[in-house]
Amino acid sequence: MTAPGMIPQGNTREFSTDRPNEDCSPLNHRDTAQTMEAGMASDLWPGTRPDTTGDTLNGTLTDAVKGPITFEKYVALGNDFLIVHATPADLSADAIRRCCDRRHGVGADGMIFVEPLTTDRFKVTLYNRDGSRAEFSGNGFACAIHSAGRKIVRGHWIELVSDSLVFSGRCKDRDAVELIVDFEALGAHIETYIPTQKVQIWFEKLTTLGIFEATRINIGNPHLIIDCPDLEDPDLLEKLSPMLDDLRRDIPSGHGGVNLSVTWPDTSAGVDVRWARTWERGAGPTPACASGALAVYLTMWSRHGVTLQRIRMPGGELAFEAVQEAGRSHRNSDAPSDPDSERNPDAPSDPDSERNPDAGEAGRVPAPVSVLNQPRLVFEGTIG
Repeated sequence: MTAPGMIPQGNTREFSTDRPNEDCSPLNHRDTAQTMEAGMASDLWPGTRPDTTGDTLNGTLTDAVKGPITFEKYVALGNDFLIVHATPADLSADAIRRCCDRRHGVGADGMIFVEPLTTDRFKVTLYNRDGSRAEFSGNGFACAIHSAGRKIVRGHWIELVSDSLVFSGRCKDRDAVELIVDFEALGAHIETYIPTQKVQIWFEKLTTLGIFEATRINIGNPHLIIDCPDLEDPDLLEKLSPMLDDLRRDIPSGHGGVNLSVTWPDTSAGVDVRWARTWERGAGPTPACASGALAVYLTMWSRHGVTLQRIRMPGGELAFEAVQEAGRSHRNSDAPSDPDSERNPDAPSDPDSERNPDAGEAGRVPAPVSVLNQPRLVFEGTIG
């Protein structure tokens, strides 16, 4: 019998860097059940697994990965991540991009490096699948908590320390992970958004969605939330997917544009349940995005006074519960200032948006929330 949270012995995989690229595909090394589990999102929403990066990759993983790298492949709401218990210096951005490529590597939406600081405190460094850095991923951090939590007593709180933020979470039981999100600690705020002429043209092309309201949110990473209260045909989003992906790229916000989410009411439930679809910077259309869901949560609270209980996405749903746990997630006081950060008061302002002075200050954001997720360890493997 397999211990809770562990995987059967036969689910460890090795990915030889001496074989041609197509032989390194995880689909050639997993059994049918695992393949179905990891690939379920593409069936739920066509187009959630674009693979354009692989078209420019040649050779084998040996070209970028020097020496064996052990990883854990995790899935959370259809988002998949490679968890590596090592330092980011062990892999270059090119190697990360190759590992995450679905045709020439293992395949993932991102890679997370987890380094132990103490028995219950871990440094996390997150990369998108295109090799760019990312500050926060709700699904990714839930996977990291599950991975780190397997090695300590279940239910014990642990801390994840990123470049500028500290998050607390725990494995509540075999399947559920609880992550505490403090909006004030994240520096969350709504920005008054004035679209450029180019973006306005994109908006005019989205009139098939009905009347909508666009809200720009920053919760540690930038988001644009398009609220469609009268969306009658969600299948339209599939047809508009290329357009929405281009739109998010054309909204200036550091490198790679913003994360864009479309949300609408779940007419079969109450006002506290919404649907959401997200196009992520660095990844494109994705079956689920926890930070996008949090941005939707903040938008509905700020704009309409609605405290959401659940947000449904193609990969699954997230449950939210307000808690009085301020301080469990907080700023990393040891972090160096980031000259490109939108939270840095000395950084140049974005000419296309300005901060709303009435949003994001103490008392102007929701109470901290407990976010329940169910990340799953698919398999372990070694590259090299």
